[in-house]
Amino acid sequence: MVAPTVSSRIFAHSVVISLRGNVDETGSHQLRRELINALMRQRRRRIVVDFARATSLDPTAVGALIAAHEAAPDMHLTLTLRNPSVGIAAELADHGLLSHPAARRGRPESYPPPISSRSSAGGHPR
Repeated sequence: MVAPTVSSRIFAHSVVISLRGNVDETGSHQLRRELINALMRQRRRRIVVDFARATSLDPTAVGALIAAHEAAPDMHLTLTLRNPSVGIAAELADHGLLSHPAARRGRPESYPPPISSRSSAGGHPR
């Protein structure tokens, strides 16, 4: 069993938050801290959450992603969800965080189209 980890890398215009393993309650708290840090302190134009090595998400993690998705437009930031497994993509789509539940691992970031909180038509998913 892979211990959940949440790590971030900072680039000139983006922050990439990478998830690994089963993101349980502890991992969800780490994710929330990284998202808050990216939203409030790093202030890069784009936050990317990379699910390439994540195996599952606790509901608390989904809640943290929903909160970040709702906060991003107010802060003029874009939130992109990248490389979710089919199961995670379906879960994210169920909560309005992904527009294309058939996302596949290894596809370029533009597939499924990255969720851009800034381009949503004034409303929040749900």
